[in-house]
Amino acid sequence: MKKNTLYTIRTLGIIYLTILGLYACDNNKLDIQQIYSFELVTMPVHKKLVEGETVEIQCELVKKGEYKQTEYTIRYFQSEGKGCLRFNQATLLENKRYPLKNNEFSLHYTSMCNEQQSFDIYIEDNFGQVIQKSFGFQNESKPDGKPISNNFTLTILPIPKQIPFNDTVEIICQLVKEDTRVLLIKYIYVSLCKKNMNCPKCLCEESVRSGII
Repeated sequence: MKKNTLYTIRTLGIIYLTILGLYACDNNKLDIQQIYSFELVTMPVHKKLVEGETVEIQCELVKKGEYKQTEYTIRYFQSEGKGCLRFNQATLLENKRYPLKNNEFSLHYTSMCNEQQSFDIYIEDNFGQVIQKSFGFQNESKPDGKPISNNFTLTILPIPKQIPFNDTVEIICQLVKEDTRVLLIKYIYVSLCKKNMNCPKCLCEESVRSGII
């Protein structure tokens, strides 16, 4: 009788430990499934740009799975040349992370030099996964090898005749270049003069090219 009782207790103990082991394995599988790989897919873009020209980069974050608590960020680094990258109407600073909420989004890169340019995009999640996408552009030239002419016609869209002190106004300029390219440039001005309301000062200064739209 005692032997049967000990045998039963031993059997039940083995079954209990087996169930615990299986439960632990299932939990590990659930933990692993919380982390999904992803990649950045982009539409083709022109490889040659003139200084001041902007190109749109249409992007899609393709995920292998979905987990609600996963968060993504985007950052970029300009490794060659000089340019400006905009995302969600904001100019990105190099190596600074910005929240990425949507799977589909657009980046706008503006060339700010007449040399070869390249930069890298990094997408990261809160589990430590990182992917990188590189972009490169060359300065566009005429068939004779000379840079495209910078001659252009400037047209300024109508603006208020007076600007109150410390008020801002948005000025849209249209540049029609010799090669028929059309660029729209947005300037933001602020009035810093109390006596003369027609005395605005440009806020953008050297970074005004980041306002190219």
